[in-house]
Amino acid sequence: PILDMTVKYDVLSGSRKGVAKINAAIKDTADFLVYWGTNSYASVDDSSVERSEKTGMYNIMNADVSVKYADKKYISYLSSVKVVTSAVYPIETKQSGIFDLDSGAIVSLDKLLPDKEAVLSQAAEKFNALIEKNPDIYFPDAKIDMNETYYYLTEKGIVFGFNKQVIAPYATGFVEVEVPLK
Repeated sequence: PILDMTVKYDVLSGSRKGVAKINAAIKDTADFLVYWGTNSYASVDDSSVERSEKTGMYNIMNADVSVKYADKKYISYLSSVKVVTSAVYPIETKQSGIFDLDSGAIVSLDKLLPDKEAVLSQAAEKFNALIEKNPDIYFPDAKIDMNETYYYLTEKGIVFGFNKQVIAPYATGFVEVEVPLK
């Protein structure tokens, strides 16, 4: 084998107008992950076949597209991907989206948060406080750019996160903060 891949995704049920469109979008994300993983990590070339035959090593990809939060208006999902190759560290990434249950459309932060700039400012302050508290576990030149974050809703508020190796070394992990919403 060259690649062992597992991709899981949630399927919503219910009678709201947007459910079918949301399910299609979540499935499209899962299908894209299969396409991406296959094209990125399942190529059969001499070096990958030789490595697999000699060492028994092959690429492993696990992906999950799951609902993180649901209320009467919104569905918030998070996709997580982990790929183990012969590299030192696995490749791990997250991305997210928030859907409107009535339309099935992705909701922008502008529509979701009437006080978007204040919420983004609070999140940036929380990230900066983490860096100030433990500067040794973050990159010395780490800059908080909220456009580089993923985000998802929770019961308490909204979580913003940076993927690994954006503001901190791989070992620090995903760096997330939560801002309460009223």
